[in-house]
Amino acid sequence: MIRLVGVHKFFGDAHILRGVDLEVQVGQVMVIIGPSGSGKSTTLRTIDMLEEVQKGEIWVGGERMGVRERDGELLALKSSEIERQRSRIGMVFQHFNLFPHMTVLENLELAPTLTQHRDRKDLRSEALRLLDSVGLGDKAGSYPKDISGGQKQRVAIARALTLNPEVMLFDEPTSALDPELVGDVLAVMKELAQSGMTMVVVTHEMGFAREVADTMVFMDGGRIIEQGTPRGLLDHAQNDRTKTFLKSVL
Repeated sequence: MIRLVGVHKFFGDAHILRGVDLEVQVGQVMVIIGPSGSGKSTTLRTIDMLEEVQKGEIWVGGERMGVRERDGELLALKSSEIERQRSRIGMVFQHFNLFPHMTVLENLELAPTLTQHRDRKDLRSEALRLLDSVGLGDKAGSYPKDISGGQKQRVAIARALTLNPEVMLFDEPTSALDPELVGDVLAVMKELAQSGMTMVVVTHEMGFAREVADTMVFMDGGRIIEQGTPRGLLDHAQNDRTKTFLKSVL
């Protein structure tokens, strides 16, 4: 479902991603761990084309992202084509990014009406169903300021799902939450994983990784250092850098 081939990303002179190769199969849950600044979030943002890469290829669902080949030459896609590609991917950020002047329901309805040109009346029943699925059916008329951080993050997950994505990306979705609010968000993510959704999750929640992930990746310095099953990586890491990191978080 997702394939990164030799991906490099620079911010000015800073070499953030240094030849990342990654494959995520259909229905697989991949968890990416690593220290701050290791390139985890940037990797997610390149998949969703929120960051342009300087070298390498990104494929989602068999389609190369951001470019098209014509007569042996790579041409950048138009913004409308990029939006179409991006609509196949749902992304949940660390800080929710809900629009404060819109109700919870209006936050869910906005993206499908703008990017997929769906009728808001037809969309409403689906949006309400998604709110029910994350345990927030009674919050449709509330504004973001009136709900907790954990509820905001569950709204953000439901909002991403309104686009009917093939892939869900989660960028440290619980790191901004109070500890007692983390469980409800992780429970929604577990249900989503059990439904067969392809997911890539950047997180420090090792219990979630052990229970839900099919595969784990440890990144450091813009590179993938080690990859394996959760049990293999967490209990039997082979790389010394991986072992040092895990000692600090387990």
